[in-house]
Amino acid sequence: MNKYIFSILAMSSLSTFAADLSDFQAFDNEINVGFGLQQDQSTQPDRSGSSTIGNNQVYSLEGERILNNGIYIDVLANMAFTSTPTNNQVNPVISNYGVNGKVGYVFEVANTHLLLTPYGLLGLNNNGLQRLNTATQAVTYNPSLNVGYFYTYGLGGRIEYRINDTILVYADQNYMMSLDQTQYGSSSNAMQNYNSAMSTLGAKFNLVDLFQLGVRAMYTTYMPQTSNSGGTGITLAQPESSMSAMVTLGLTF
Repeated sequence: MNKYIFSILAMSSLSTFAADLSDFQAFDNEINVGFGLQQDQSTQPDRSGSSTIGNNQVYSLEGERILNNGIYIDVLANMAFTSTPTNNQVNPVISNYGVNGKVGYVFEVANTHLLLTPYGLLGLNNNGLQRLNTATQAVTYNPSLNVGYFYTYGLGGRIEYRINDTILVYADQNYMMSLDQTQYGSSSNAMQNYNSAMSTLGAKFNLVDLFQLGVRAMYTTYMPQTSNSGGTGITLAQPESSMSAMVTLGLTF
């Protein structure tokens, strides 16, 4: 009899937990496409440390889900096009394209309203600064070098506040390490390793059934960890910061 009562209580607890998560799953179980504007700033060492600022259009495809057992999954693919320097210098996009994934576990703090999610992340992103000779603003040491990329990994945390059944706001902070795999001319050394910290503020609006509107703003600070020499005597540009704003349209499930 005691075992029977315990089983009922355990099943009730699991059902309650699942029901609580469903309030957040209504926002976070979704697939979206996004469009945004991004501004990148990079250092030009051969120009007395001056900076170049470029403006870019960013497109994204994202899938996000909270499983019933509390595991959080997010996969984001993005591409950036049409770099437009503000000071008439060539400025490549810091990350022209990439795929990044997050896996974490959710913790409900306030009943159906506040959710905390620590996570780990892993990604593959191209090296947008790999071919820039800052002395001439031209590709001079390896014109075919267009496949350079980074392995990216890190840790982060996310806090979500569900205002009601229609509006959810969130903040996301992560810290990443990017390991450059680019081959610079005859050198086999990766020379563009850097750490970065990304801060995101966003909101989701479930306006009608199965449709979601999202907005987000992001700011990233880059911290180079290695020399800016490509191993051929040519100085490479290095990223300093990036900020962007994006609107997303999604389908919930």
